[in-house]
Amino acid sequence: MTKILLFLFFVLTNINAINLNEHKYTIENTTDSQAIIHKGSLKIGQSGIVVHNFSNSKSIIITKASVISSDENKSVIKFIHTDILKQDSVVNTNLKAKNGDDFVLNHLYKVSLLITPNYDAYRGINYAYSNNFIDSELFAGYLKVNTTPIPTQEDFQEFMQKNNIGTLYIVIDKNLYILDALTFKILQTRKLKLSNTKTTVPFFTNVEDIKTSVFNWFGDQKIDDYNKYYSKLIGLKNDRK
Repeated sequence: MTKILLFLFFVLTNINAINLNEHKYTIENTTDSQAIIHKGSLKIGQSGIVVHNFSNSKSIIITKASVISSDENKSVIKFIHTDILKQDSVVNTNLKAKNGDDFVLNHLYKVSLLITPNYDAYRGINYAYSNNFIDSELFAGYLKVNTTPIPTQEDFQEFMQKNNIGTLYIVIDKNLYILDALTFKILQTRKLKLSNTKTTVPFFTNVEDIKTSVFNWFGDQKIDDYNKYYSKLIGLKNDRK
């Protein structure tokens, strides 16, 4: 397996590296929409969950939140009131975040969806990282069921939210980009040296015939250029719309 890494690719540089491990911080100066944590130098777009702890050692997730500003000493997080779990059976709470609650930064970041242009890159990155990578075949199946051969940002985010996935790992050209699933912001970029630069669309998968609905006469049937499409999708070169 080591030969695979040496032959296929290796990580050259880790650009703007940040710690992607889970950490817990107490929130302060809380309002209806945001709060402060005493942790600085965070990446805009990092996200997590706000947890309320009860006196009986029980706890409950109140809301999600993401970092909207950060200096050397502290960061401001904005509450994102969306479904914690896409399940009707989960009991909702009317509790609001308040001072003393915990913000769990990088929640579920080790559960990831991996998108690559070919099998070699897929296999190599799976080996190089210890993440729990959700099989991209599941995402391809999701696209096929929903007759969506060209995945949008909304498709990615809905799938990742339904499956409790915290990060998206995607290989474009000779770079690996790591995105936050909730905010779709780039957290980290890694330069790769790839021996196999061939691309398949919509990405490497064994799921075939992902097509638009027969009633969608004007819908595109496939991605024309893998690297150009995903570069635009994740907002590279300031071309996100």
